[in-house]
Amino acid sequence: MDKWHGRQITAARALAGLTITELATAAGVTERTIGRIESAGTITISERLTHGANSQLSRRLCQLFCNMVCS
Repeated sequence: MDKWHGRQITAARALAGLTITELATAAGVTERTIGRIESAGTITISERLTHGANSQLSRRLCQLFCNMVCS
């Protein structure tokens, strides 16, 4: 499992030049959700497929940030 800190998400977003609105749109979530994630402590992203909104959001964010870091 990958673990991210909310500050890492904020830093990655800033490095990518994205606003909270742009990140929320790309991840398919609300701006409030991004705000909660960025202000959170550690977030765990499961590698296995699970069901539910949180796991889907985690996978989308992981894919989004992997694409930003790798490109």
